[in-house]
Amino acid sequence: MVDKQKLKIKISNAIDKLIDSTESIGDIKFFEINIKHTDGDISISLINKYKQKL
Repeated sequence: MVDKQKLKIKISNAIDKLIDSTESIGDIKFFEINIKHTDGDISISLINKYKQKL
């Protein structure tokens, strides 16, 4: 069984790092984060999106 508090901390730390990275390489206004947890492994992907109003 996964410890809920440890999982929250791991995800939070990973998200903090990703947001800092996003800010340094692009616009922080448009990005998407996908989180997947399987058998104790956390997979997090960051997708920068560009959006323009016409």
